[in-house]
Amino acid sequence: MDMLVQFIEPYWRQAQAWWSSLGPNGPYALWLVAGILGFALWTWVAYLATRRLLGHMKIHGVWFRPGELEPLLDRLEQREKGGTVLTLQDVNLLDKYRPDRKLHLKKIGDSDFVSW
Repeated sequence: MDMLVQFIEPYWRQAQAWWSSLGPNGPYALWLVAGILGFALWTWVAYLATRRLLGHMKIHGVWFRPGELEPLLDRLEQREKGGTVLTLQDVNLLDKYRPDRKLHLKKIGDSDFVSW
């Protein structure tokens, strides 16, 4: 235990010297900044937790309510069936929430390709 105290003591003294070098208002300002940062972090976490508890999902940077997801997936599926080339993010979204959908590309057989 004595050896541990000898190891820690120089660092402890250095920390105390730094703390006292802040001046009379330094510790107050330091605690104030730490409190503001802690409050901002707490607010951000509470916001995200509230969104998740309400069932909202963030897709492509936009929050969707549970009832808005199905129409979005329907529109994406209609665009895909219409021949529009979807982005990778949209295809991944459809694969995640509607893995059993029928792709028009799955219907293409070997006879549709030209053999060179």
